[in-house]
Amino acid sequence: MDERIETLIKLLTEALGFNQQLQKLQDQFLTATANAKSIEEVRRLLKSYSETFSSTVRPEADRLAEALKSAEALRTHAAPFFLPGDLAKQFRTLIDNSQREARIPGDHETAATIKSLDVELKGLIVVQQNQAGIIPPQPDKPIDAGQLSTIRMSFGSIPVLKNVQQPSSEPTKTPGKG
Repeated sequence: MDERIETLIKLLTEALGFNQQLQKLQDQFLTATANAKSIEEVRRLLKSYSETFSSTVRPEADRLAEALKSAEALRTHAAPFFLPGDLAKQFRTLIDNSQREARIPGDHETAATIKSLDVELKGLIVVQQNQAGIIPPQPDKPIDAGQLSTIRMSFGSIPVLKNVQQPSSEPTKTPGKG
């Protein structure tokens, strides 16, 4: 597992333990104040509780700030997640751009285009938010080749049929005649 995730889990586990300590401290304070015999005893308990609380909260705030920093680093360095449809659209754009020369008449006698494009991609197939996607290997992280899947895609150009408007069944009126 990524050490940044392990660090974040450790920090959050410590924060949970700290939260439980605070709840226990509060329960002890409430029980002690309920059993107090005088207002002076309540003041002493309150002062003790306040000092303990303050000395415990400061380091925990630092730990939570570190956990937040770790989470932000994970978010900004998260592995890219590609949907297969998005990949297909990108390759379609590549083919469309390469065919532009063949579609637009120019001064040249010939034009070049891509007839077909075969793509092989290795990555992890994962499901996020009920959508299957691909996470490619990251150059800065070691990978187990056994976990990678090979995705093969073939793209080719096909003609696009344009919709031809059907002639209207209503007779056209000549301007000026009624």
